[in-house]
Amino acid sequence: MNILIDATWIGGMYGSKVMHGGLRVTNEFLKRLGNFKQHTFYLTNTNYLEKNINTLKKYVSNEIGTDNVKVQARDIKLLNSANYTRLYSKVSRYVPIPYIYPFVSLNFRGSIDVYHAPVDPIPGIIRHNKRIKKFFTALDLIPLVRPDLSNNFYDYTKKLYDSLTPDINILAISQSTKNDILKYRNDLHPDKIRVTYLGADEKLFYNIPEKDRIQKELAKSKLQGKKYVLTINSMARYKNVEFILDNYFAFIREHGIEDLHLVVIGQNRETNYKEYVENKYGKYDRVLFFDYLDDDALVYLYNGALAFLYMSHYEGFGLPILEAMQCGTPVICSNTSSMPEVAGNAALLASPNDNETFQRSLNEVYHNAELANRLKFAGLEQAKKFSWSKYAEEVVRAYEEM
Repeated sequence: MNILIDATWIGGMYGSKVMHGGLRVTNEFLKRLGNFKQHTFYLTNTNYLEKNINTLKKYVSNEIGTDNVKVQARDIKLLNSANYTRLYSKVSRYVPIPYIYPFVSLNFRGSIDVYHAPVDPIPGIIRHNKRIKKFFTALDLIPLVRPDLSNNFYDYTKKLYDSLTPDINILAISQSTKNDILKYRNDLHPDKIRVTYLGADEKLFYNIPEKDRIQKELAKSKLQGKKYVLTINSMARYKNVEFILDNYFAFIREHGIEDLHLVVIGQNRETNYKEYVENKYGKYDRVLFFDYLDDDALVYLYNGALAFLYMSHYEGFGLPILEAMQCGTPVICSNTSSMPEVAGNAALLASPNDNETFQRSLNEVYHNAELANRLKFAGLEQAKKFSWSKYAEEVVRAYEEM
């Protein structure tokens, strides 16, 4: 089969430190296309920026490097014109670019069997072509399910899921996401939605048995010799970081614990958590904030943590849970949306609003080394059920079967 994949995000972001959400899923999938030599994959860029097309070619050369993966983009001479650039910037605000000018030639479209949109809507010139099998990756519907926690993306997400037609094959990253789609779009058939679970990179996130090695690396983050629990924040309220902060302080004060630190990685546009802690609890040197850590550093923080805390209100999948488990870190996470699917029986689960159960779980991990060790090995086994290679195999199987 000839398969055309929208890789616009990769063309715009390759080389950036920002590699999360849909961008990470797309990247991990594309890197494994060379394993499927029976098919030819064409990566395209729908925004017509020449620099992004060149970046995409560089990505294919550096990250994939096989003959069955190519870049396909129409050569538009107008791109070299300053007038066209100005027109593009104005019109693209109101009209989807694929309606302005096809991003691949008519002759090439005639040879395509499958089109896959991993993040953005399927363009009209593809959606209206009944011969091409169409696929869309559904990551999450949080702006529709919980608009109170993610209202910034409500309009975009609504348009995205409203654009799905019954003939489009949907690849949902969890059963929870599939259920949410069917609740929002009860006109879609369940057989047109297939669950394709994500993975975590085993080369980036893995268990490190050498404690001296971990402590040496933790010294770079001023965590050497410290007992700490770890959480990862993002730019959205649904991550529920205030819940973790409040319960951490309640826990250490109620039990008189003086040696447990809390590490928070990531930023939030809406809430400055450093100010939140100072205003509510005063300056506190046992809460450490890192705006950003790359994966090479993060693997050591996972390995060194007493537990990983992930009390999000909603997740389409919950990749950090899997990353922590691959590192052998005991996990305490929410019992909502997709997280029980990822955690299985290998984590302590609690409602993201249940202070008592969460603090009890924290207390058990802190005081019970035997339990923490059981969670470690249970998590390592649970993590084996998921991988990016399995994800890529399931997506390509969907191309063939759906």
